[in-house]
Amino acid sequence: MKAATTATVTSTLLAVAIFAIAIMAFYIHVGCSGDGREGGSDKHEWSIMQVIEARNENRSLADLEFIDHEGYHIVGIPNAKGKATWVMLDPQSPPYYKQFGSDYSLSEERLQRILHSRHAISTVEECLRSHAQRER
Repeated sequence: MKAATTATVTSTLLAVAIFAIAIMAFYIHVGCSGDGREGGSDKHEWSIMQVIEARNENRSLADLEFIDHEGYHIVGIPNAKGKATWVMLDPQSPPYYKQFGSDYSLSEERLQRILHSRHAISTVEECLRSHAQRER
């Protein structure tokens, strides 16, 4: 009787262990899709950028414009074409710099205004600095 109980417990534990391993393998597979440069929330972040771009694509922009959308902070930066280039200040998924619109340059004053918003993550801050015009 004791041997039958031990065998039942052992087979039950083995079945639970196999099931747990299968569940872990599934989550690892689902969590590792892509090439490591994007994730599930990456698609959501790009869709937010697309919404901002679509709502504002024909607008002229003379100064910085800060937008809060679904918990993300986006800044509109006037570009050489007189339109806006939109930059997400606080992306949570790679790539950690998301921009819609053409190339832009920033004055030191505008760069400081963006940085003082305290929303830009370090990667975005470095990218923004690379667009800053150094005053001589």
